[in-house]
Amino acid sequence: MHESPVLAEHSIDFTYHGFALINALKLAKVMLAAKDLHLGEQFNEGPLTYPTLVKSALLSLVLSGFEFWKKP
Repeated sequence: MHESPVLAEHSIDFTYHGFALINALKLAKVMLAAKDLHLGEQFNEGPLTYPTLVKSALLSLVLSGFEFWKKP
């Protein structure tokens, strides 16, 4: 937050925070939708490592699908 005013004084564009915030909000939306759809809950049995890896892989696939779907 401190970098934005300092860089603005020197006419340096600092829009990366905005892009990161928008991407974080999109990721949160996708994660909430996947949780609501119970994505990957059938892998809850077994050691904690397996469901964690499977769910993270599924969420990354869903997020990348949303990213590629919006592009023309």
